[in-house]
Amino acid sequence: MTVVGGGYEETKTRPASSDLIRAGHHSGGFSLDGRKPVTRFVYDAIVTQACKHVKQMEVFQPMTNNGKFEPRIVGFLCNWCTYTAADTAGVSRMEQPPNVDIIRFMCTGRIEPAFILKAFAEGADGVIISGCHPPGDCHYTNGNYKTFRRMPLVEALLQQYGIEAGRFHWGWISGAEAPKWAELVRSFTEQVRGLGPLNWKQQFASKED
Repeated sequence: MTVVGGGYEETKTRPASSDLIRAGHHSGGFSLDGRKPVTRFVYDAIVTQACKHVKQMEVFQPMTNNGKFEPRIVGFLCNWCTYTAADTAGVSRMEQPPNVDIIRFMCTGRIEPAFILKAFAEGADGVIISGCHPPGDCHYTNGNYKTFRRMPLVEALLQQYGIEAGRFHWGWISGAEAPKWAELVRSFTEQVRGLGPLNWKQQFASKED
């Protein structure tokens, strides 16, 4: 599990929250907590580091179950709501398949389309985006509204790239909805399993050759 909060990777000693850049806007904008301006340099650094985390995840090694295809799924989750639900589901031993690898963001408003495309390009068969319920549940006031505006555009972009709609899910799960998270993991994994491997990474490699 990886935490991305604006160029910061979680370690055993976590800095104060004021040291984290929780970016929500593009160059020249302000972070979601309104503390620090986000320059183009910082913005590019955030994108680069998040993509590095995606590429390094074990998720992109092929999964098999006695020779049968098992989907690899990346979950980009809000720290305050859906990640809490996922953690509770795990601690409570709710039944769910092990196919989802989680990257924890401070807010889904921080998730760029580039991260989703990078996940698919590096070998993921499916992607989940989930955060706080709108309106009013966002820890940073309006981060989930950014997600609400952005994700339909991402869906259209993925369609243009030939990625089936069933491989991408976005929505809202609060910290108190652990059973809902477990059910999403079960249903989405089964859905992606039915679609088969995406093999985007292999397609890119063959075109480069």
